[in-house]
Amino acid sequence: MHTKLGGAKVFNCPNCGHSIPRDFNGAFGILLKALRDTATVAFNGNSAIVTLSDKVRINVP
Repeated sequence: MHTKLGGAKVFNCPNCGHSIPRDFNGAFGILLKALRDTATVAFNGNSAIVTLSDKVRINVP
């Protein structure tokens, strides 16, 4: 977390120099946390399927 943003509307990474709108960066972080907390991984042979619920259907045409 970058604690010295102040009123800046754009976040500039001090490590790599990447720039991104601050609101977009925050929304993206919230999305990633939601996916991490709600996603389910189902394995079928050599494949892994990531779903956003625990209702996984097998053999879908």
